[in-house]
Amino acid sequence: MLKGAADDPDSGFEEFWQAYPKGRKGGKKDCRQKYARIIKSGEATRAEIVAGAERYRCACYDDSHFTKAPLAWLNGAHWNDEDVPSPSDNRQSKPSGNVVHGSPEHKAMLRAKGMSDD
Repeated sequence: MLKGAADDPDSGFEEFWQAYPKGRKGGKKDCRQKYARIIKSGEATRAEIVAGAERYRCACYDDSHFTKAPLAWLNGAHWNDEDVPSPSDNRQSKPSGNVVHGSPEHKAMLRAKGMSDD
């Protein structure tokens, strides 16, 4: 019997990688291995990790200096962080100029705020 994508612990890693904030991406090989261990162990699902990465990206929209490295984020199980502070919680809200209407980042921001992109 062949293993399907649903059985593959590495399945979905690229979706996580794309959803994660761009500021401090590095260590992709180590992240892929950690991601696979998390999925294989049942600690989290692909959907939980990707949704958490999208929430985190929305909260870190222009503070790459303070963005956790993706391996540290995975090691800390930060996909469970439901109350990721929004940028406006800590400083005056301002457009970053980095999010293009209709882009995956824009759609993730809308989903995180419970809004539709229609």
